[in-house]
Amino acid sequence: MLSEAPVDTAELRQALAGDPGSVVDVSANRTTLELSGPAARQVLEKGCRLDLHHRAFGPGRAVSTTVGPVPVLLWQLDEAPTYRLLPRSSFADYLARWLIDAMSEFRGPEVP
Repeated sequence: MLSEAPVDTAELRQALAGDPGSVVDVSANRTTLELSGPAARQVLEKGCRLDLHHRAFGPGRAVSTTVGPVPVLLWQLDEAPTYRLLPRSSFADYLARWLIDAMSEFRGPEVP
């Protein structure tokens, strides 16, 4: 589970009580990038080894993976699809540039 809302971490830890899992605050070392649109999945597939087809990875799913060479938390928010990528802050600029490059084949004509 990945939560972006303020939560009571002690309460979450208690809810796990003996079950596998952990509660970790990653807000201090992550940057959030969001990718959405009809070609969003194809852009990510250029550098992500996961099967991102909607039957395998759909809304509400979050995983730890890599996009290009960058480790990220990848979260699909909705059917659009909209993806939220959470790389470590030190990799954010590189990942943003990687995504822009991966998007280049999907761009439309320039607007005058």
